[in-house]
Order: sequence, then C-alpha cells, then structure tokens
Amino acid sequence: MLHSILYLAYGDIGYINECRFSILKYLSVYNLKPPPDTAIIVYTDTPALFENFIPFFRQFTIIEISKEQLNAWYGKWKYIHRAKPEVIKDYASKNEGTILFLDTDTYITKPIDALWQNIAGNTVYMHNFEGVINKKVNPEFKKWDDFLSTAQIAYGDKQFVYTPDFGIWNSGVLGLNSASAHIINDVLLLIDSIHQKFPKHITEQVACSYCFREYKKESAAGYIVHYWNLKEFRTLLNTFFKKNDEESIPNLVKLVHHMDAQKILEDKMRYKKLPFYQKYLDVLLGK
Repeated sequence: MLHSILYLAYGDIGYINECRFSILKYLSVYNLKPPPDTAIIVYTDTPALFENFIPFFRQFTIIEISKEQLNAWYGKWKYIHRAKPEVIKDYASKNEGTILFLDTDTYITKPIDALWQNIAGNTVYMHNFEGVINKKVNPEFKKWDDFLSTAQIAYGDKQFVYTPDFGIWNSGVLGLNSASAHIINDVLLLIDSIHQKFPKHITEQVACSYCFREYKKESAAGYIVHYWNLKEFRTLLNTFFKKNDEESIPNLVKLVHHMDAQKILEDKMRYKKLPFYQKYLDVLLGK
C-alpha cells in the first residue's frame, strides 16, 4: 500500500522554509533512508526550492500550483485554509492508499509506521483534541458555541446538528484512508456554508471535526510536533537556510537534528506564565 505525506507550501518564504525543515526532520528520523513505500508530495509555487530532495526519496513529487489555482481553492469567501482539503481531494482523486496531510509547521519526531497501519484500518488522525466547544474553555470557543447553537447550517443535502459533546480537533495533521476521502466533499461544503455566516480562522478545523465525527479519531501528537503558536521559529529558519544555502541535504539533516521547536515552544510558554516583575528582571539581567 502506498503511504503519502502531503504538504501545501506556498507564498511567504516562511511557509516554504517550514516545509523544507519538516522534510529534513523526516529524513533525520529515518537516518536518510526513508521507507520506499512512502511518497512525499509537495504542492507549491516555488518548486525549485524542493528539487534537491528528489534524490533522497524513491517517491518525491513536486506539484506546481498557480495563484489562479490557489484562488479557486480559497473559494467564494476567499478563505485560505479551504485550500487544505482541496489538496487532499485533488490528490485522493488520482491516488489510492493512506494519506497524511501535514501543515508546514509540523515535523515527525519518530517513525510513523504505526500511524500508517491504523490509517489503513480507517482510523482518522488529527493533531490533538482541543476540547468540547460548549465547555467554553476559551473565548473563541464561546463565540462558536453561541453561533452553532442558534444557526441553521445546511451543507449539500445535509443539516449540521450541534450537540453538547461536539469537540474541536486541531487539523494541523489530517490522516485518512483514500477510501474515506469522499468525506472531504462534505468538509468543503460545510466550510462554505459556515464561513459565509461566521468567517473565522478555524472554520476548517470545525468542519473536519464535524464531518469525521463518526470515525475513530486518534491524536498524532505523540509522533508529530505542531508548533503553530511559535511564529518566531520562522525567523530562526530564515537565518538557518540563508546561512546554509550551499549545504547538501545530508549536511542539512545533521544540522537540523538538534533544532527542537517543541522545546523552544515550552520555554516560551513558561516565560509567558511568569509574573511581569520576573519578566522585567530577566530582561534587565539579559536572560
């Protein structure tokens, strides 16, 4: 069975660098010997920046996309995250097997053979469970609770039914069997129906969480880091790739081995929890 990892890397160089870093970390985990039954597919508007990876994979495909294609994927409401399910739909329409879509700001930390095996058995993977909406664990969830509990939302010939146990999964990772990819059509319809009434950043997460609600879902957090709330890491990656522009892929793999976004993120979160006086003191002391 073919296992396919999909990326959508376009526009700002920050996204491109995140994707390149993610692929380097993948090669690091597998010691430059990635499994031959796993394909890497990168949808991008800068194919030249990924060509150096081709010799290190048995199956590495770069699919060039245009601004016109991206705009079409954004849909009528110009919602950029709508492009993610469109990429999955496009790929699954032409290929069978297991699919793992990864946001660019992710990377694996250990072999993912177990994920492939479970996805083949029709388990759906998302990055992690963020909570039940009506528990009001954060202000954003309260807004969603207020909207979903009162809105009439039809998508295709179906009706969105809001229940007290409806929870949100982070969709920085979405793993599914191509046999289940038809659900992506519902995801796109639901995105469009919701976004025209309630245009929010996480509409795609809500739609994926709802449309795959009947599937067994597992968290990929034990295998994959998703550093979505560490935008500062892009600055580090920009410096890294500029400094090492002439380095070979094997050398880059060695250099990224100890670059740990998760550790930096944990340090950031600890710092944010410090009282103001402690932060100020740390600045004065140059920490």
